[in-house]
Amino acid sequence: MEDSKGNIWLGGYRLAQLQDNGSDALVIALDSVGNKILEKVLGNPALSEGIATVVEAPDSNYFIATIIGDNLVDLGNNPQSRCKLRVLEMDIGGTILWDKAYGSPLALNYISNCEKTKDGYLSSGYYLDWDRDFTQRDAFYRSFSFKTNFNGDSIWYREYIAGSIHSDWNRLFDLSVTPDGGFVAGGHFSSDVSPLTGQAGSHVWIIKADSLGCVVPRCQYVSLPESEPKTSIN
Repeated sequence: MEDSKGNIWLGGYRLAQLQDNGSDALVIALDSVGNKILEKVLGNPALSEGIATVVEAPDSNYFIATIIGDNLVDLGNNPQSRCKLRVLEMDIGGTILWDKAYGSPLALNYISNCEKTKDGYLSSGYYLDWDRDFTQRDAFYRSFSFKTNFNGDSIWYREYIAGSIHSDWNRLFDLSVTPDGGFVAGGHFSSDVSPLTGQAGSHVWIIKADSLGCVVPRCQYVSLPESEPKTSIN
């Protein structure tokens, strides 16, 4: 991301070698000729976190969407982190101005993208629905979007799936704000029983949501999790 001063901001993560749960969110800022002016590690040193996404805030500071490790979960003798959604604002010197975490800690919880809107920030990502018994769940990976205002206060949170099989993978990788205040998000859907083919299939997955994160209009009056109409798989 290039800010209004011409600096380049990179969000990602670092991985410690030969160390369990050693990944942490990482933010690096470069000036216009590539000199490093900031390197900031964000995370719980005892747990793994995913990437960070950086957006310039209206006050010329920097909004960062990432996750924060909360506890460990054993994924079949493979310890991984349960993480909460995390948003924070930081100045150009790396000082954190505010820092907020939301939701329940979920296995392999990732924020894959974030964009600024006229009144806040939209983020999207996905998590592994590990804690629910497979006989009760309708997806293995579930995707989500959420909106905050410019102070990081939560406005809404929605979840999306394209199928209904407990082993389905529903992962949104990218998001783009649309002129109507909503967004388009794209990613990948795979299933042992695809609703398009009736057999195993892997598809590009695209959704269009309104300004409240609803694929189906007025979803905010029903519930937060939202199953997407199957005809929207592309």
